[in-house]
Amino acid sequence: YTPTPNTVWISTLGLDRVAEPTSNNNYPSLTSVGFPSILEQGGVDRMPGIIMENSAFTPLYSQCCVDTKFAHTLLNYSSAFTWTVGQQTLQFGFGQWQFWNNFFQPSYPTGYFAFSRFQTSETPYSTNGGTQGNDSADVLLGWGDYGGIQILPEVGDKSKETDFYVQDDWRPTSKLTLNFGLRYQWFTPYKERHNLSQFSDFNGNSGISVPGFGTLKGTTIFASSSMRRSPIDWGGVEPRLGFAYLVNPKLVIRGGAGIYAGYP
Repeated sequence: YTPTPNTVWISTLGLDRVAEPTSNNNYPSLTSVGFPSILEQGGVDRMPGIIMENSAFTPLYSQCCVDTKFAHTLLNYSSAFTWTVGQQTLQFGFGQWQFWNNFFQPSYPTGYFAFSRFQTSETPYSTNGGTQGNDSADVLLGWGDYGGIQILPEVGDKSKETDFYVQDDWRPTSKLTLNFGLRYQWFTPYKERHNLSQFSDFNGNSGISVPGFGTLKGTTIFASSSMRRSPIDWGGVEPRLGFAYLVNPKLVIRGGAGIYAGYP
């Protein structure tokens, strides 16, 4: 938008959306492969994984990570106003990026049974059994090592980044252009909608006191409704300075420097 001949106002809006729901209903049922139907009462509606602890044996059936579902949304918008006055071009602007990420990937959605060689070794479960025993023999005997169902809930994260800036391009001569700028930005760390995340507070009181050192700082914080993310770094100030010099129509010399005055 050009309100006047020497002003320009540019605004942008962007949206990026990706969703990948995954479903596959071609898994064998429990009873079709010989498992008792009573297992279905516990929520196991298809064949569980049959895995071997010894890497030399291939799993009889693996369903690890097959129910992956994810979706992410990236929303960004910005606005910049440019004003040319004489030998100067001033620009003011801001922008923000918001990111949502949802992810779900259960390791073994309907459980698993693990078999090792130790059950059929000379002395079962003995660490002195060496390399005796056989994983496949344990499967034939129905003597498993361990198993279960891993419950991994869906994760829903959100983060955003915000910035404001001002810039002045000044042309004191026909060959020299000076650039002055100042940007202020901050990043809002991820927070998880179900409070399932944890993060570090490096200045928090650990509750541990060491003689000669005092109380040690640094602790892990588990998210709650009152504290769902790590602290925001509000010190993102970036002054900038640059120049461009036209030696001749084919040669332009440029230089510049910027300083980030944020937290270490």
